[in-house]
Amino acid sequence: MMKPKHILRTMKLSAMALFALAMMSSCNLMHDSRKGCPEGLFINFVYDYNIHRADLFRDHVGEVTAYIFDAEGYFVTSQTENKSTSQLSAYGYQMHIDGLQPGDYQILTLAHQRSSEEIALTPGAKYMRTELQKGDSLSKLYTSLPRGEWMQTQYEGPKAQVSGYRIDHQSAPMDTLWHGLNTQPVTIVFEQPTYAQASLVRNTNSLHISLRQIIDEHAVQANIADYDIYITDRNDSLDYANNVVSTDRIVYTPYITWDTEDMTRSVENGAARTGHAQIEFNRLMHRAMNDNPAMLYIYNNQTGILVAQVHLSDLLQQGRGAFDYYQYTPQQYLDREYSYNLAFYLVGDRWEYVNLSVSILPWVKRIQNVDL
Repeated sequence: MMKPKHILRTMKLSAMALFALAMMSSCNLMHDSRKGCPEGLFINFVYDYNIHRADLFRDHVGEVTAYIFDAEGYFVTSQTENKSTSQLSAYGYQMHIDGLQPGDYQILTLAHQRSSEEIALTPGAKYMRTELQKGDSLSKLYTSLPRGEWMQTQYEGPKAQVSGYRIDHQSAPMDTLWHGLNTQPVTIVFEQPTYAQASLVRNTNSLHISLRQIIDEHAVQANIADYDIYITDRNDSLDYANNVVSTDRIVYTPYITWDTEDMTRSVENGAARTGHAQIEFNRLMHRAMNDNPAMLYIYNNQTGILVAQVHLSDLLQQGRGAFDYYQYTPQQYLDREYSYNLAFYLVGDRWEYVNLSVSILPWVKRIQNVDL
């Protein structure tokens, strides 16, 4: 039985649909004036390419920009709207772009969690994008994360060295980016409305890492400050089609770390401690080991020992096992998921196993220490 609030919502949507239908029907009649009749391009934005398989656009996105290109891929115009300037979070929201000449057009969408003004006033790594001029080619549009200084760890041994351009997180979460490109052109007709849907994919990922000692005498002394954690990849720049086009190595580090005590675990001389780190990074591509994939490194900075060296995309994509019925490919899963959890269980300076968990399901996979 449908709940009253759902009935009310359905009635409202039905009323809106009937009103739109009535307007369209009346505007199709032969008459001299088209005053009040819809014209131009109306874009509906959808973000359902996620692990929830639900449209989260109105709940997650705070600003959206639609770039309009002609049939040959040359820039015509763009329009930006956010929650303070439009009904972005309202049911049935559509962006209306008027003034386009009849013809075929392509739509490219970039969206963020907050408005440009909010992003500029708050810390965190910020995506930059190409400033287009009328007539510029679609291929000129890039989004990228500003590179910081080149860094290199001082740990000994050829496998222990980590180097690359560091992304400055400024002790804050990364700006969130969504991307969408309509592969089929939309056609504008003179004095007629054109309706299009822009589907988005999220590029920004968040990873929670926890470090727990299995041996009791180490568990009391565990401290996240004793560990350096890095993700290396070649993914700071994305082209108009959302392809990763970077070639230089980029280094991501946690923007926040903390310790907790496990009061349920009885340990001599105190409670067992767990170290936590939160780290964010750009779109993750599933690459083979010989194709410079994303890597996760964990060091004990007190002993100088490399505790973990993990093929990150290969480890994280195993979470698709929680959704076997959808038969996601590794890349499909990595593009749908954006929040990951890894719990490393350590014996001294060696990880014995890691638990990979999925936040929306009571599902955990234990992965023993083998080469990933």
